[in-house]
Amino acid sequence: RSLQFLYFIGNMEPEEEVGYSVGSVEAEAASAPEGNRPGEDDSDDEGVKRTEWSNRATPMCYKWHQLDPGEGPATRGRHTVGIDVERGVLFMFGGQNYDLRRKYNDIARFDLLTDRWQSVSDNDSSENVPCPRSSHSSVATREALYIFGGATGKSFMASPGCCKDASTWRYSFSDYTWEKVEAEGLDAVSSRYGHTTVLTPGDIVYLFGGMTDSGCDWNTFKIDLKHRTVERLECSFVGTAGDVCGPYPNSASLCSDTWTQPVFGDDKKKTAQQVRDCVRGFGHTAIYNPYTDSMYVLGGTVDGRNYHSTFLRLDLKTRRWTLEEALNKPPEGRYVHCASYDENRNAMYVFGGYCGSYRNDVHEYDFNTKKWAEIKPHPSSPEGPCLRSGACSVVWRDHVYIFGGCDDNRYYNDVWRLRLWNDTISLKETMLDWVAWQQAKGDIDSCEAHSPADICETLRKRKEEFELIVDRRPRSNKREARM
Repeated sequence: RSLQFLYFIGNMEPEEEVGYSVGSVEAEAASAPEGNRPGEDDSDDEGVKRTEWSNRATPMCYKWHQLDPGEGPATRGRHTVGIDVERGVLFMFGGQNYDLRRKYNDIARFDLLTDRWQSVSDNDSSENVPCPRSSHSSVATREALYIFGGATGKSFMASPGCCKDASTWRYSFSDYTWEKVEAEGLDAVSSRYGHTTVLTPGDIVYLFGGMTDSGCDWNTFKIDLKHRTVERLECSFVGTAGDVCGPYPNSASLCSDTWTQPVFGDDKKKTAQQVRDCVRGFGHTAIYNPYTDSMYVLGGTVDGRNYHSTFLRLDLKTRRWTLEEALNKPPEGRYVHCASYDENRNAMYVFGGYCGSYRNDVHEYDFNTKKWAEIKPHPSSPEGPCLRSGACSVVWRDHVYIFGGCDDNRYYNDVWRLRLWNDTISLKETMLDWVAWQQAKGDIDSCEAHSPADICETLRKRKEEFELIVDRRPRSNKREARM
């Protein structure tokens, strides 16, 4: 099979280089009629080489796939997830099911390399574990999953004291044990729900917004996980005309002490005071962009009835809040949606949520072009997840994974995967990566003497890159990766 791939790649013409999935290429090659498979002699009587097999395949961009991961956790919404990148394992914690009148504190492990649930640990009767909660937040470092806050009371509506037990916890990826994180002032910061957290280099976490016993919060906190310190940031706010108020709160603040109802809608014209009034809420999403060293916050609500689409940026160096200068309109205002960031594409992906009705659309924000675009799956793709809010999402190896969520009728525990490959990825490039990966793992031999010289040189360079990845994979848990 590897020689067939090399022969086919070496003889491809530029017009044949269209978007494919490697898996679809293998499947179609196996099912292609005799005489049309790559590597076989399919010349006609005049000696003209036909490309019927390669031309039959069609681009397959942005395609949904519902996974069959085996028995997994119970149906739920408003849970969180985090990835152990060393082992390719996703951890899902907590959530709620209003129909069952239950909140959860179990943790489930999902193997991203095999698309199967590994196990579900029920912590209800265990000691030294976080109490059941929902609408919390989490971040994943290389060593552990950290859980912050959440609604822990039995009531599913906002009620005083619903977050009083929402302390911060650490779940170790190595020995699967819980540890309560102790730091001065951290428990008070964690007593909230509907907030967001982002992880930045050095295991520094920024926690923003949420609902507390005092109401809808606007504060941003810096939490150092290594040194166990907590700091409330003094931030400034910049209007679209360049006017500034802050830093706030302090005696020199130029911001009014009176909070007004946020003015949502025209995000191209806002004073610094209006920007400050927008920097609060719950049910929003947030991501960290390492290229700008900034936290980006999208949507949410301040009253649980009106949902907005304001797209905010907090520069973590200057500690200034501004409106992100997108060149077109963001998705329709919503809350309890989910968002994830792909560093390779420098893009943010937003799924679902609630805006007076449930949604299942997917939107991409490209930080390079500063434009929003709704992702339209390939016509051959399944319809994708049904309308829902309260789901979770992560980006892993050119795919967005969606877990759970709910609508007015039911809660879900299904797992969906959206392939982000697009038509700019050629068949030739995709197949070269696949062969180089197999060579790096030692599953197939290196280039044979009769293989095209330029192909062999390209594979040699890519193989060296992939060997670095193989060397970094844990020896005790070495699995075949899906490319």
